[in-house]
Amino acid sequence: MKHELYFRVRYNEVDRMGYVHHGNYAAYFEMGRTELMRQLGVVYK
Repeated sequence: MKHELYFRVRYNEVDRMGYVHHGNYAAYFEMGRTELMRQLGVVYK
């Protein structure tokens, strides 16, 4: 199964070199999982 979610990385999520801090990955995975469930018709509450 393939699922893509496009979103803008916010300024406070990157370091001075423009790299995303690893602590944000869990939140990104959660965003993807929630949107996948929504597209499949699963109610997520």
